[in-house]
Amino acid sequence: MNKDGNLHLIIKKCEDYPILTALFLAVVTRTTVIMMGFQDFWGDSHHNLIISKLTLENNWVYSDFKDRHLTWFPAFRYWGASVQWITGTYSLQVMQIANTILGVATVAVGTRFATTYLDKKWTLFAGILLAIQPYLIVFSYMNMAEILGALMIISWFLGLQTQNKWMIIGSTFIAVLTRTELMYLVGLTVLYLFMVGEKKRALWTAIGSGLGVLLWFGYSTYTMGNPLGWMLIRIGSTTSSTQFYTEDVNVFVRYVLTPAFVLLQGFPLVVYFIWLKKIKMTKQKMIKEMMEEKRKKLERQERAERRMKKAVNDFERALAEIQYSKGPLSVKRHHGLKSTLEYCVMRIKEAQVEKEI
Repeated sequence: MNKDGNLHLIIKKCEDYPILTALFLAVVTRTTVIMMGFQDFWGDSHHNLIISKLTLENNWVYSDFKDRHLTWFPAFRYWGASVQWITGTYSLQVMQIANTILGVATVAVGTRFATTYLDKKWTLFAGILLAIQPYLIVFSYMNMAEILGALMIISWFLGLQTQNKWMIIGSTFIAVLTRTELMYLVGLTVLYLFMVGEKKRALWTAIGSGLGVLLWFGYSTYTMGNPLGWMLIRIGSTTSSTQFYTEDVNVFVRYVLTPAFVLLQGFPLVVYFIWLKKIKMTKQKMIKEMMEEKRKKLERQERAERRMKKAVNDFERALAEIQYSKGPLSVKRHHGLKSTLEYCVMRIKEAQVEKEI
């Protein structure tokens, strides 16, 4: 077999198994980054590691040596604590490997989501893009919450697409406890889903995200006496690290411009849910057309049945006249009855064919 034939065969196999192909490519790219020894330069990566360690040492009570446990959402830090508990290590390298697993899972789930509305070729293309997307590769390596948020969002999309109740509830619950902007996005999407009539999907999303919000607000009430304390502390904190947010310009950026840009970034969500509504309407139209076609087919079959019965009765009468006639039939009458029999046979066959269509 020539080289072109081998290449075509490889591409065909990849198209047949797009999820496995994307998964393999994601593992290769992310393992390469780890082996090349890239440094995690974010200070927050190290701080996340410390929070996870202190939480584990404090019997799983969310803890920090500063006040970040009052403002930073806990899901990713509990993920870090779980990894440290399972491995028995306190190591940024171990967390980088664990987060790489989240990154690979994000690619796999994203490619699975693509299979629900794309053909094999475009699904493979989408999976490859996810596997080599630099943002996803970088945050698969760093000890930051972004990759967990991405995994939960794409899992939520997949749950919505497949109407998997528990996937929707679980992913939105973790998502709103991972990053602030995800709380905004998921909350706004609940309203939109209700507006377009997707009540089940909206309800499941509201249950998952609502439980997460109630848990975080309850924690904030317990620790600070105010359900919105986690937000207010960013402005009113006396620590040097949070006094930055008390400056007017930064308050404006944080609480006006940032939410506005988050909504702008969420525009693809709007497009997706508009498309989801269109798909629903198309399905309803298809069902209506199928029901109408079924009704017309039933009517055709009933008409064919009536014609068949009439043709059978005419055939039986003509045959009986020939068989049980008391005297000889005239040539003309005999010919007429014979034509009637032939006509009845033809009508019966036509009716049978129409019934089967």
